[in-house]
Amino acid sequence: AHLVGELFKQQSGLRVAHVPYVQFPQAISDLLNGTNHYMFITTLPVMGYVVGGALSTSLVARSQSRWGRQVSFQLGLAVAVFSALLCALAVWLSLFGLLVLATFIAGYYSANGQLYRFAAAELATAAAREKAISLVLAGGLIGAIAGPNLAKFTRTAFTVPFMGAYLALAVVAALAMLLMVRIKFPAGSIKPEHWDAMAEISENFSRGFGHITTRQNIQFHFVELRRIPDVMRIIGAVGLTSRESCGDTVRNVMACHLAGACPYEKIDVTPWAEAVFRHFVRNPLGQRLPRKFKVNFSGCATDCGQAMFNDVGIVAASRTRDDGSVEQGFRVFIAGGLGATPHPALSLEEFTTREDLLPTIEATLRVFDQTGNRDNKLRARLKWVVDQLGIDEVRRRVLKIRTTLPASSSWPGGIPPEVTAAGDAPAGRGAGEVTEIGQGVRVELRSSDPFTRWEQASVIKGAADGTVSAIAYAAIGDITAAQFRELAAIQRHFDADMRLTNRQNIAFRGMQPGQMRELFDRLSAIGMAQPGAELARDVV
Repeated sequence: AHLVGELFKQQSGLRVAHVPYVQFPQAISDLLNGTNHYMFITTLPVMGYVVGGALSTSLVARSQSRWGRQVSFQLGLAVAVFSALLCALAVWLSLFGLLVLATFIAGYYSANGQLYRFAAAELATAAAREKAISLVLAGGLIGAIAGPNLAKFTRTAFTVPFMGAYLALAVVAALAMLLMVRIKFPAGSIKPEHWDAMAEISENFSRGFGHITTRQNIQFHFVELRRIPDVMRIIGAVGLTSRESCGDTVRNVMACHLAGACPYEKIDVTPWAEAVFRHFVRNPLGQRLPRKFKVNFSGCATDCGQAMFNDVGIVAASRTRDDGSVEQGFRVFIAGGLGATPHPALSLEEFTTREDLLPTIEATLRVFDQTGNRDNKLRARLKWVVDQLGIDEVRRRVLKIRTTLPASSSWPGGIPPEVTAAGDAPAGRGAGEVTEIGQGVRVELRSSDPFTRWEQASVIKGAADGTVSAIAYAAIGDITAAQFRELAAIQRHFDADMRLTNRQNIAFRGMQPGQMRELFDRLSAIGMAQPGAELARDVV
């Protein structure tokens, strides 16, 4: 819309003044009075496009539900072509009102595109997905090279702030009363009844599918506001919650998807993640933080849980005591994050005992609550506190507060009851083949047999009890209602432990090697047995 506006300006020869939104009333008055020729040529088309897309969202969702995705896709394509021709006509005839109308109509294509791209991923073959991934990567490379040059060429077209357009989008989307529901799965742990509930929500309340996030949640888009209470009852009936999955709170507590089944782990961090989740959910300390607060667990230094990207990243570790015995515990890293300004997490202390872990996390949260930036959301994460105060000062404050927590009514010291009940002993390493895990491990797919290729890339061996784990592939994290139901059936059939992964796939654990062929066949039947899940070819 910006580029079309620039072309319009060149074609029409009109003088254009980029006007801040706060000056719109005066500028419009000047325009009507003929005292100035403010045309807002690179602003109003963008707003028309954004508002048109927001208003069309409900219409697109209903058209997909009524006529199917293919018809909706074709309709969106027709609208895109029509709006493009209309834009060209507006530029040719120098009709600014027609240009704004054309970009408003194009908004329908924007809303339709968001929905039918999921359908394309579901319907495509494995070969087509791989080709699409290659094109996306190539397009990203071209964009990285061409983008800065394009920005220089169209500098005047990009001087208008986008905030007004995005504000319009937020307001109109709210008026449309279509919401996203994000459901938390601590440590990614999921049960058959959970799959059944996800199938019901996706089929009856959303678009026919759900989406696994990179924080081991499942979320559903375009749920009508009036039906949210029904969704809450469904997830509550199976012991799940969406509480604090968004907003400035303690988000879903993550853990390595192989925790409790990894031959390399020092501690099974699953019950620890559950304990942290239970301690902070609905906790008054986490209801009004400066910004979101993320906690993550890994069972060993391989860090499959990605602890280094989080506000608090916990990696299981051990140390040798003076008497020669080995003590299991943790290394705690704080203030990690990605985003536009990535910060690697920094070590808080060399070793944290099991009894001190929850007090350490709470002390870190309290420091963040006290020192986080509440005036600028873009500088409000814990990493910016470290950037401002320095890691030494933040470390001093955390450890000082930890020593005073026993006097607090919320003191979480000692071994949590969740850990005492479930135990945290590591899976241990067997005597046979042990699959290599971690960054830089080479995986070769030498066979032409689909099962062998999947087994080579997606089956993890080496646990002391002889069981193996296997990864089911979810294309870009999306799972249809039919796939949800079949996953529930597979889990019941094998009595398997299952986890959502932080790369948007599904891990089957505690399986016998002899069950792999049957599992592969059942996953193949629902399109979830492609080799390479969790590897470089699996684009998140």
